[in-house]
Amino acid sequence: MSSEKNNNKGTFNSNFGFLMSSIGSAVGLGNLWGFPYKMGMGGGFAFLLIYVLLVATVGYPLMVGEIALGRKTGKAAIQAFKRVDKRFTFTGYFDTVAPFLLICFYVVFGGYIIKYFLINLGDFLNLGFGLQGMDSGAFFEQFMSSGLEPLIYTYIFLFATFLIVVRGISGGIERFSNFAMPALFVMLLVVVFRANTLPGAREGLAFIFKPNFEVFKGMGWLSVLGNAGSQMFFSLSLSSGAVIAYGSYLSKSADIESNGWIIPVADSVVAVLAAMAVMPAVFAFGLEPGGGPGLLFVSLQTVFQSMGATGPIFGMVFYLLVLFAALTSSIAMTEGAVSAMLDGQQERGKEPNRLKMTLIFTIGAFLGGTLVSLDALGSSGMPHPFGLSTWLDVFDLGAEGILMPLGGLFFSILLGWFKPGILDDEVALTGPFRSRGFYQFSLRWIAPVFLFFIVIIQLNAFFGFFPM
Repeated sequence: MSSEKNNNKGTFNSNFGFLMSSIGSAVGLGNLWGFPYKMGMGGGFAFLLIYVLLVATVGYPLMVGEIALGRKTGKAAIQAFKRVDKRFTFTGYFDTVAPFLLICFYVVFGGYIIKYFLINLGDFLNLGFGLQGMDSGAFFEQFMSSGLEPLIYTYIFLFATFLIVVRGISGGIERFSNFAMPALFVMLLVVVFRANTLPGAREGLAFIFKPNFEVFKGMGWLSVLGNAGSQMFFSLSLSSGAVIAYGSYLSKSADIESNGWIIPVADSVVAVLAAMAVMPAVFAFGLEPGGGPGLLFVSLQTVFQSMGATGPIFGMVFYLLVLFAALTSSIAMTEGAVSAMLDGQQERGKEPNRLKMTLIFTIGAFLGGTLVSLDALGSSGMPHPFGLSTWLDVFDLGAEGILMPLGGLFFSILLGWFKPGILDDEVALTGPFRSRGFYQFSLRWIAPVFLFFIVIIQLNAFFGFFPM
C-alpha cells in the first residue's frame, strides 16, 4: 500500500486490523484492573456516570483528533505536532515520554498476570505450584517481595512485547490483535456469566448501576473526577503516542469519525463488563469493593479459591484474558514511542531501523521495570523521589499525573483555539463530518476546562496540596 512506501514503517492491512489494534491499545489493565478498583473507590454508579460523561465530551473528540493528526501527517507524535504547529512540538514529546513511563510499571503487572495464570493452571492440574490453600493476600505479598521470581516474569512479559512489536504492524501488531481481541471478549463474557450466577451477585450489579451519589458529598466529586479522568486517559491510550502512531498507518479510505466513536464505545463496554465480572463476585463473597490495586490479585483470587474445583478453571480463563489485554496495550505503548524514534531516523536521513529502535526502548523498559519490580510496591525499603511511597507512583505521576492530562489539555487548546478546523478535512475524506459541531465545541469549551481540573486534581492526589 502507498503508506508502506511513504513511511517505511508499516501499515495496517485493513480497517478491521486498525480497529482491533486500537481497541487492543485501549483495552488493557486500565479496563480489567484499573476500572473495577477505581469504580470501587469512587462509589460505583457515581464513578461510572462521570467516566461516561468524560469519554463522550473529552475522550471522543481527542480520539478523533489523534487519529486524524496521525493520518494527515503520516507521522508519530513528535513530528505530527511539529508539522501542524511547531509551537506545540513539546506536546509530541509529552506523548512520547509518557509510554516509556507507563511501560516501566506495566510490564511488572504483566508479569504478575503470567504468574497468576500459572498458579491457577497448577491448581487445576494439581502440579504442586499453585496456591495450595494459602491465603491469597499472604501469597501475593510473598510473591511480590520474593525478588527474583517477579523479576523473571516481568522480563518474560517484556520480551513477548518486544517480539511482537519488532515484527512490525501487519506482521506482528495487527495479526496478534486480530486474534486476541475477539478471544478476550468471548472469555470476558464467560467470566461475567459465572460471576453473576453467584449467590449475592445482585448487590454487585446494584453497586454499578443503581444511582448513588454519597461519594459526591463535600469535595468528594473532585476525587471522583480526578480518578475518572486519569482512568479515561490510561484506558483509551490518549496522549500516549499510540493512537497518533496507529493513525499514521491508517488507510485514507478508512472512516475516522466512525473509528473515533467505535474505539471508546468498545473500550467502555469492556470496562463495564470487567466491573460486572469483578463486583458481583466481590459482593457475593463479602469482600471490600474499594480494595484498591490488590482487587485483581487478592480479592478475585479469593473468589476463585472459594469456587471449589471450578475455581482454577475460571481463574485461568480470567487471567488469560487479562494477559491478552495487557499485551495489546503494552504493544501499543511501545509502538507509540518506537514510531516516533523511527520518524527521528527519517528526519536525519537514515533508513528506519525497527529492530534497533525497539531494542533501545526495550532496554529502557527493562531498567525501569527492574526498579519497580524490586521495589515490590514500596515494601522493599528502597528510597523514592518526590516523597512518594513507591517507584510505581513515581512513574505513574510522570505519566498519568502530569504528561498525559497535560498532553490532552494542550492538544485541545491547539485544536480548539490555535488551529480550529485544521484536521476537519482529514476526517471528512470519506464523507460528511457529521459530529463536527460537537467535536469543535468540545475541544474549544468543554475539554480544556475538564482537563485543567484533572491536571490539578491528579497533582494533588500525589502531593496533597489541599484536602479532598
